[in-house]
Amino acid sequence: RRVIKSLKIEANEPILLGRKEGDSIKLNYQNGILSLRNDEGTPIGSIAEFQLMNSLINSSNLTLDFPNTYLESDLDLMNIEWSPIGSGEFILGVGFKQWYGNFDGKNHKISNLKIASDKKYLGLFGRVYGSIKNLVIESGSIIFNGSPNESQNMLENVFMGSIVGFLTNGTVENCKNDANVTIEVNRYS
Repeated sequence: RRVIKSLKIEANEPILLGRKEGDSIKLNYQNGILSLRNDEGTPIGSIAEFQLMNSLINSSNLTLDFPNTYLESDLDLMNIEWSPIGSGEFILGVGFKQWYGNFDGKNHKISNLKIASDKKYLGLFGRVYGSIKNLVIESGSIIFNGSPNESQNMLENVFMGSIVGFLTNGTVENCKNDANVTIEVNRYS
């Protein structure tokens, strides 16, 4: 079987897809945004598709809504450094960069999740407005390795979890975590 390796959009880097020949996907490209769609929602069947969705959310200055996104298979993230989906960055006039929508893991497993960051929102999903369900984090580590607030010598406003760092107006249901979640504080000398 052949695999669709990548797409190249004019003046941009290639976008890896990892789809097998004969698998159907629909690509929508509108206002500079590439999205994957089918009649049931947005399928995620490869690491490349997961990364594409993540980069769409974290690099856009628009609010992106993924009303029905679902995993089609287990994903091994291979201990490659992962940026949480929905960085939580605030953009004036737009709001927070966060996951908007419903994500159904369909009881698939994500393994070898690796996050080591000093960012405010940490987890597979950093900041979420919506629902996450039926997802298993089989292995991995999430490490906050930031420094305390200089003036107060304490940590403040760090939100972290394996599946979701910060949830607003939504639910997390039927999810399981076997990843390590750790806070490492860098002290000043």
